[in-house]
Amino acid sequence: MTANAGNEVSGMSLEEGQALHRQLHDHVSNRAFCYLHRWQRGDFVIWDNRCTLHRARAYDMAKYRRVFRRTTIAGAGPVFGPYSQAVVRAIK
Repeated sequence: MTANAGNEVSGMSLEEGQALHRQLHDHVSNRAFCYLHRWQRGDFVIWDNRCTLHRARAYDMAKYRRVFRRTTIAGAGPVFGPYSQAVVRAIK
């Protein structure tokens, strides 16, 4: 696993944060906590990115039309932890 802002936990070393991140990822990936939406015409799905993990699956864009809208109702931007600047420097 590479270091990134998603692995940072305030008050923990980077390694401890990475270990916790792996543990949490394994927990939330458990099928008991997963919802799989089977799209039908007219469906409208909304979620809160602050507390929901989501991913899209491949689909035929030429055959199926999908419209995406993003709305932000609070906050001023991403929150960075103590290791974020090192990650930003490494990306540049």
